[in-house]
Amino acid sequence: MTRQTIKNMTSEWRGHPALTRSTLQAAASDSANPEPALKALPELARQLVNADYGAVTVLDSDGRVQHMYYAGMSEDRAAEIGHPPEGTGVLGRLGPADAPLRLDKISRDSRSVGFPPGHPPMDALLGVHVVAAGGLRANVYLANKPGRPEFTHEDEEKVGVLASYVRLALESSSRYRRESALRVAADQALRHLETVIDSAAAGIVIVDVQDKSVVMSNSEVRRLTGHEWAKGQQIHELLGLLYLNNPDGIRTSPRNSTLEAALATGASTRAEELEIRRPDGSSIPVLLRAAPVRASGTDRVTAAVLSILDLSPLREVDRLKREFISMVTHDLRTPVATVKGELAEVISQTDPNSAVMHYLTSMDEDMDHLSELVSNLLDMSRVEFGNGLTDKEECYLADVAGDAAKRARRSRYGAGRQIIVNVPPDLPPVYADVTQLGRVLDNLLNNALKYTDGPVTVSAHHDRESEEVVTEVEDSGDGVPEAFTRDLFDKFFRIKRGTSHGREGVGLGLALCKAVVDAHGGRIGVTNAPPPKRGACFWFSLPLNQP
Repeated sequence: MTRQTIKNMTSEWRGHPALTRSTLQAAASDSANPEPALKALPELARQLVNADYGAVTVLDSDGRVQHMYYAGMSEDRAAEIGHPPEGTGVLGRLGPADAPLRLDKISRDSRSVGFPPGHPPMDALLGVHVVAAGGLRANVYLANKPGRPEFTHEDEEKVGVLASYVRLALESSSRYRRESALRVAADQALRHLETVIDSAAAGIVIVDVQDKSVVMSNSEVRRLTGHEWAKGQQIHELLGLLYLNNPDGIRTSPRNSTLEAALATGASTRAEELEIRRPDGSSIPVLLRAAPVRASGTDRVTAAVLSILDLSPLREVDRLKREFISMVTHDLRTPVATVKGELAEVISQTDPNSAVMHYLTSMDEDMDHLSELVSNLLDMSRVEFGNGLTDKEECYLADVAGDAAKRARRSRYGAGRQIIVNVPPDLPPVYADVTQLGRVLDNLLNNALKYTDGPVTVSAHHDRESEEVVTEVEDSGDGVPEAFTRDLFDKFFRIKRGTSHGREGVGLGLALCKAVVDAHGGRIGVTNAPPPKRGACFWFSLPLNQP
């Protein structure tokens, strides 16, 4: 383009405020709303070269017309023309991108196929094809009526400059459509998330990591806590309103809650059982857990999610179950004891060499098994209800272990077996329920005797680091498979083996041991002896604390 052309265009832009370069560029690059720029381009181009008509058709990557913007004719005339032709005649074949086409007489061109019905008569044509990033294309048309001057070479150069602004508007339009689609998708995803969260059985709170404010919450968390959890509310204000108790009734600080930990460290926290005291004075047991939300593909924490699950229905079901078991086992205890006593009387009066003695002995063993099951169920129910440890006192593990060993030697499994007691008499005393502590050792010894033919050892020592008395029951069997150690103390869990003597249990003995030890504030577990040794070591520890 010549300097004179640029000078002339600058002069014309100054003469038309709407055609200043800054205004045109700003309009064309307005990604927030590029539609007005595209609509304005035909009129701006028409004024630039003093044409009668101006039009811009936006095409997709396949050449189909998506939109058409025009100037110099009324809306009624444009409606008479209808949809513009695609790929036919001069209008469909402007040539290479950014290469203007200038015709003095449209009808004389060999590519001309005439105009559709209703189209205004046109003579001189000036057009340019524009290709933009993103696959969008556009055709810019300028035309004069018959009898009007032809377009000049300078007009052609002006249209070439205008093509860059058309390209900018097209690219803005493409970005706008992509952003609009993303906004719609994000809005739909947000609505789906809100629906899922609000219909969740647990209370959900999402907190922004930057300003520690609530991003989203559901109705369940409002019901559970009695607070609003409004969007934008500061989390420290809400945590300050919560009154949290541990399962043992001791208040815990909300500042050290799982949510604060997830926001501060970016680590998922384990589920924690707590009790929430609501503003109306009622309390509700809940399970709390928090987890961080990280930015896609990074370790940067952007938010944290707190879930609060109402444990009331589960606690109620558990209470009803324990009440039923307690009632049934209590009612069974008397008839079982009666049958056991009468059976013992019959056995004492029966000839040991008679054929019926075998059946009587088998029945007696079954009654022992049933009596043990009833006792375990009843004790488990009492401990879980919290009323099974009513006789706590100062006791010594040497005495408790010695008595348990004597009972084990008199049992069916311990008769004639080697049971070694290695408990120092000077161990510090523990404050515990002697009867239930004896039940723990009875079950551990009984379990060891069932699964081994060798000696069984009971030992204890004072762990000065943790200030606990640790008691161990070791056998010389095959040990416990590693895969089962986690579930071994669950109720009704059993490891079926062919090496056990007599009838296998129902999986309550070790569960009762755990319940009793937990109720004393202790710990229980199992380890296997390292090679070349064999056997398992069941242990439990009790704290050296006073009532």
